[in-house]
Amino acid sequence: MTDFMDNEYLLREIENLRHQLYVLSADKELADPEVVQLSQELDILLNMYYRNYLNSDYLRLDYRKVV
Repeated sequence: MTDFMDNEYLLREIENLRHQLYVLSADKELADPEVVQLSQELDILLNMYYRNYLNSDYLRLDYRKVV
């Protein structure tokens, strides 16, 4: 699986977890263990996405050579 596909998958999962967290936090306290757990899962996915982004070929392009 390419980085692009990984990032597309991660973005879908990030949006899914963000929505779940939004709905859950409307009914529960922010310190509720279930909210905290979901928030930590979201943090992990965001870190994975960011790490993929930093390691992607996109950032390695030398735009002076492209232009």
